Amino acid sequence: MRLTVQWQDHSREPHAGQFYMLRAWAADATPILSRPISVDDFDNQTGALTFLYQVKGEGTHKLAALKKDDTLTVTGPCGNGFDTAALAGQYKRIAVVGGGIGTAPLLLLCKELCRAGVRPDLFVGFRDTTYGMDRFVPWCRDIYAATVSGKEGLHGLVTDLPGGSLVIFGADCLPILLYDPVRRVAAACHAGWRGTALGIAQRAVEKMGFYGSRPEDIRAAIGPGIAKCCFETHEDVPNAMTKALGVCATPYIEPIEGGKFKVDLKGLNAMRLKRAGLLEEHIDISPDCTACHPEKYWSHRATQGRRGSQAAVIQLL
Repeated sequence: MRLTVQWQDHSREPHAGQFYMLRAWAADATPILSRPISVDDFDNQTGALTFLYQVKGEGTHKLAALKKDDTLTVTGPCGNGFDTAALAGQYKRIAVVGGGIGTAPLLLLCKELCRAGVRPDLFVGFRDTTYGMDRFVPWCRDIYAATVSGKEGLHGLVTDLPGGSLVIFGADCLPILLYDPVRRVAAACHAGWRGTALGIAQRAVEKMGFYGSRPEDIRAAIGPGIAKCCFETHEDVPNAMTKALGVCATPYIEPIEGGKFKVDLKGLNAMRLKRAGLLEEHIDISPDCTACHPEKYWSHRATQGRRGSQAAVIQLL
């Protein structure tokens, strides 16, 4: 939900990283406390002060009920904020990282960094779909987005830095972890049916090559995910596979009654990895189906979306 108010106090203009206390109800009404919401954007020419927030509790429901020209109490700006001029003077390249509704306060930060002389790289994550990214485009050098569901954005990570962990979340989609013990490079990718069709596993192997990895040295683990026994789809999924892989995809697609199909994502990704140059004996596939074992795993299908997520983690020590 977006809320824009007029802020006319030019002696106390907001900066990136600051927040305001918002209240659209009487002092003796519930909730007792005002709601702290970070600044999404500020136009010092017009005084338009914008907040982006999720409607969760009683306070945000009352804020969401405001109409044009209604009044509310806005107290702030609060917090120290970022010294973007100092950051831009110290660093030639800056990464800005956030997720979900937490990306909203990053817009003003990216604007101020850009105006100070450094266009930042933006790394953001969302649950299912990205939103608001078009507003960042003029102010950022590059934008990298990922989603937990894998519906949008980038689906993989690669590193050769010891100590850091690469984490992939999923609940039916396949986690694929890769490791090169020779060059000490690790990768993790999220392979739903879209990622499988687009060759996310092969792309991960290619990216590891930038670090000097050879496919024949790479070990791969395809983790628990929905198996062919439970992955019943309409024709869009097999069509995507055959479009990408041709007849090579057909052994992993089984037509069933009602014009539907069962698709073997694990087999397709193992085949993708072998095509990328991995040795068959270096590919380990978990037999577990997340939809078959709701007592052990989260499954988007089994719970009809009311679920958590598994995490697959790989770390270079």
